[in-house]
Amino acid sequence: MKSARSPDLPRKRPRRDGAKRARAALGDVSNATDNARNRSSGMPVKVRRSSRLSGVDKLKEETDGISHFHENLSIELAKDLSEEPKSKRRRVETRRSSGSSCFGDETDHHTTTFDMNVSSPFDCSKYTLGFSRHDKSTRGDVLQAPEYVCDIFQRLFKIESKVLETASRLHPSMENQAELNPTMRMIVIDWLVEVHAKFRLDPATLHLCVHIFDRFLSVQQVSRGRVQLVAVTSLLLASKYEDIYPPQIKDCVYVTDRAYSRDDILEMESEILAKLDFKISEPTGYPFLRRFLFISKATPLMETAAHYYMDRMLQEPDYLKHRPSLFAASAVCLAINNEDIRSSDGVESKPGIPVILLEYTGFTAEEILDVSSLIVNKLSKSVVLASKRQLYAVKEKYSHPDYMSIAVDIDPPEIASLSNRQGKKRS
Repeated sequence: MKSARSPDLPRKRPRRDGAKRARAALGDVSNATDNARNRSSGMPVKVRRSSRLSGVDKLKEETDGISHFHENLSIELAKDLSEEPKSKRRRVETRRSSGSSCFGDETDHHTTTFDMNVSSPFDCSKYTLGFSRHDKSTRGDVLQAPEYVCDIFQRLFKIESKVLETASRLHPSMENQAELNPTMRMIVIDWLVEVHAKFRLDPATLHLCVHIFDRFLSVQQVSRGRVQLVAVTSLLLASKYEDIYPPQIKDCVYVTDRAYSRDDILEMESEILAKLDFKISEPTGYPFLRRFLFISKATPLMETAAHYYMDRMLQEPDYLKHRPSLFAASAVCLAINNEDIRSSDGVESKPGIPVILLEYTGFTAEEILDVSSLIVNKLSKSVVLASKRQLYAVKEKYSHPDYMSIAVDIDPPEIASLSNRQGKKRS
């Protein structure tokens, strides 16, 4: 007895040549049948292209490309190393041979070495059954998750502390390298900022990329000829974690001027994951920065300025000597106390260091002032290499109107104004 055929299923038509068409994976979920019919009838075939350009196409379309995108960075690194004064190189080697550790035995999640005398740790236990007073405005906003945000950041603080103690996060990554030094790290991260901007990746990707890069260099020897490979692979890994559309591997090959092949990047990706034990999602300064800006009620101009200060510090060796959350808190304080920004926003009050920031983080005012002073000092100087080449990627990025031209239209912050306001608040 013949089974009844469903009327909804079309009857298969045999091919004219009698052969069966090979079915590729998901190939039948397409317009392959319509295209074949159009070709046989002589009708033009309409090819549907993705509306999203690949990173390579974006790079080729833009006319304002960075000039040294097509330079071999390993050549630049070798040149900069050879032109460095010998005294600097000797000092680096001396520090490397000393073998001194920069980690303490304290385990409190807000206590580290580096003379960071934290007054009290962050404790959100009183908020776990309700909303923090800072999150009442976002009640019902599923994207802000006000019911869980305090627990989330308490967890981030604890993870940050464990990373500092066990994973050599704060140990200067270049100290263990035989062929690299801190200046080379600055060159590579400056290049990464440009690549990140060209690919239009999420801001969190840049912070995670630098974090992966530093962690790998702290546990693995890398030659000058492969440091760019480590950098671009770190960016690829970070983008896979943070972005919806990470760059394709061919895009990564392109931005390195094809100094490395597709297989090189895949092999390095496996090596990085193995060395880091697949622990990629560790807290960086970015989530802390966003949270501190929110609870401080920063304006859009203040937010952009704080992001500028944080991005600028990523390439500095001093960034490895302090907690990322402390840099985030200091960047926020500088942004909300910037006289030029407050004048532009029409804000008359002078907050100093917000009390909520001290309560929320557990940092002392002295710690925030010290790191704020460090940020101001670095912002006031241009990084000039021994070859007389300047590293200006971050400043160029934040000179664009998309970032409110914050690097050129707004005066840099002053530590004196922040210190004076904090002193008046104490008195």
